[in-house]
Amino acid sequence: MFNRTTKLYIFLAFVGLVVLTLFPVIGEAQTTEPRPFVGRYQLTMGPPPAANSSITGLTGTYDLRVELRCDGWLSTEVMDFTMQTATGPLPRTSARSRSWESLDGRGYRYQLTVSRGNQIVEEVDLKALMAGTGQPGKAEFTKPKTRTVDLPPGTMFPHDYMLFLAEQAAIGQNFAGRTVFPGWGPGKPLSYAARMGPPENTPPGQTNGLDAIGASVYWPMEMVVSDPSTGQSLLKQAMTLRADGIAGSYLFDYTTFTMSARLTQVQALPLPKCN
Repeated sequence: MFNRTTKLYIFLAFVGLVVLTLFPVIGEAQTTEPRPFVGRYQLTMGPPPAANSSITGLTGTYDLRVELRCDGWLSTEVMDFTMQTATGPLPRTSARSRSWESLDGRGYRYQLTVSRGNQIVEEVDLKALMAGTGQPGKAEFTKPKTRTVDLPPGTMFPHDYMLFLAEQAAIGQNFAGRTVFPGWGPGKPLSYAARMGPPENTPPGQTNGLDAIGASVYWPMEMVVSDPSTGQSLLKQAMTLRADGIAGSYLFDYTTFTMSARLTQVQALPLPKCN
């Protein structure tokens, strides 16, 4: 449970980057630009997990702030939840993360602190840079230990991958796969593969703030993240993702349990004033 919970939070820190950058769709009166925003998600257990699961319940919140700066996207996340078992609750797990990605997709910084109860169980601090389009790059970790990871040519950071994913969805493609370096989990480039359904209209009458932000189509999507060296699946997720980059819901499948995240509050943030 310790390792699984840690991986869960490390991946959810990537969720903030997932919602930053999906934008291209066609249609009047639709919000089609990536939108800075602040939102809160309610965390609960998903559909019934596997029969051998020891997890019987889950409650918590996920707060996400996505800001557009003149040099890139900045995401700040705070996540807290408690899992229930047949013998009682587990210590509360909390994650605090901060990530930045340059507008040209070449630069990336990522920091994460995960605690369980009052004890820190995971820390990540890194910066990465690609030499240029189609060229290799390097990631330099200072936590959990000092090391350098080579990034092969064509490696994307989360922002760039999601732009690619949005472009493919906008032209009617239903699959997009690439090598991505998010920094979480094993701390190396991973395989991302996403399947996108046809666009749908966000239903009117949303009480969480989406109506005030504006109309937008969304895509139902499913994504699998795996280790390219072993083929092992690290995480599966489904989501409903609006064209302006705001996700209405997520479902994370960890084999022995699932977790649902539902958007309950959202507010648009102002655009930066850049020279």
